[in-house]
Amino acid sequence: FLALGKFSTKYPPVIIVAVNLILFVIIRFLVLIFYPESFLGGKAVSSSITVAFMNGMLLYMLLGAIACIFGISFGLGGNTRANVSMKQRYDFTRLLGVAFFFVIIFRLANYYAYGYAGSPGSGAHLNFFNRYIMRLLDPQALLIMILASYYVHKAERKNHKAVLISTLVGYFLYVSLIGSRSVLLEIIIILLYFGIILYGDFVLNVRFRHLFLLLIAPMAIVVFFLVGAIRTVQFRVSNIFFYDIINIVSQIDFSQFDLRKIVTEISYRLSFFESLFFPMYGSDVGFYDISAIVNYKTAFLSSLNRIIPGKIFGNILFLEYAFPYYMKYEATTYITESGRFDYVGYLWTMFGMSYQLFGYAGGILFIFLFTSAIAFLIKLSKRKRSFEGYVYGALSLYVLDMWVKNCGIDNLIDRTFHLAAILLIYNISLYIIAGQKRGYHYRTMMGPQHSKA
Repeated sequence: FLALGKFSTKYPPVIIVAVNLILFVIIRFLVLIFYPESFLGGKAVSSSITVAFMNGMLLYMLLGAIACIFGISFGLGGNTRANVSMKQRYDFTRLLGVAFFFVIIFRLANYYAYGYAGSPGSGAHLNFFNRYIMRLLDPQALLIMILASYYVHKAERKNHKAVLISTLVGYFLYVSLIGSRSVLLEIIIILLYFGIILYGDFVLNVRFRHLFLLLIAPMAIVVFFLVGAIRTVQFRVSNIFFYDIINIVSQIDFSQFDLRKIVTEISYRLSFFESLFFPMYGSDVGFYDISAIVNYKTAFLSSLNRIIPGKIFGNILFLEYAFPYYMKYEATTYITESGRFDYVGYLWTMFGMSYQLFGYAGGILFIFLFTSAIAFLIKLSKRKRSFEGYVYGALSLYVLDMWVKNCGIDNLIDRTFHLAAILLIYNISLYIIAGQKRGYHYRTMMGPQHSKA
């Protein structure tokens, strides 16, 4: 909360860290106060040692959060309020909007044709062509570019409001229909990037029309419940059709709607506590020590393996799939063909991963250094007053957000590398289209005489 004060005015990316701490730490902490049995999913841990665990984790989180915030200030190295003037280019907002809806329809068609493991998962059920096309057609990248284009072309904003709103609604529906229960959170975070990169900081003037934001909390609970029911069916069947969604929703038994249970489950999924508990204190209550398979060396090799084609370093364990080893070391099943595991653990977070790799003091120092590097990338993007500057500034903010609640360093680097590459491909495509437009405009201005010459 202190970080949301004057500090965020000078260093606006701090807002992302503060919002994540409120959502993933404070909300979970409040739930644990009123429902302490939900700690570690109800695992029996004596109250005498739980106090020591919580105090130790809260102290580490406090020091790590301070290191993260000072890392942002060090990396930015000064005020980074958004520049008012920007270099404009051809207005591709509508074209990007059309491309966005084509992409989400194509991905959903693959999703429902090949089942849950098709489009959002490992892609094991997709053929070679579809698998790589699905990777290239990225709705999140297009959404970032639409927001960028909407900002750059201020004069045409009224004409593009319909494109922006329909894109946000389309993204909300798309993420819901692929079974992601974090859909509202994703929309909020993306709009947060947008606000930070545009305005630098926020001055919250509450008006009557803003009161609709109070609906987000109950709406999030309902969406979590509905999408969770859809996702349950998706895991059980090899393929699912659109009309199945209607049947699933119509058959939900709302008499089983237990608000406390749902809120607790949400807080457990959106929790930094349990993911830090395993590396810090897991061995004290009988969980496995997995430092032999998850350390700075394997993290480095796995990161390279994920961005270099061919797995030149062999079947290095993906770090986000290593998390279940804490609980069931001998039962985790390895799928040789994909190099993946049969289920995914919880978020590592910057706290849990840094502690796992470097211990207490080393983890806090690593948080500072890694955050500083991300903040420096944000600073470079802000200096470029252009559409591309906004796009890659938003990408850097995305990386900062994913760093705070990461699934593993290798996962973070993999996502960053591929999203940056896709944005580069999309930008090059727009340059080519813009060049053709300029050529057409030049030939039109010169007229027939130029054509004869």
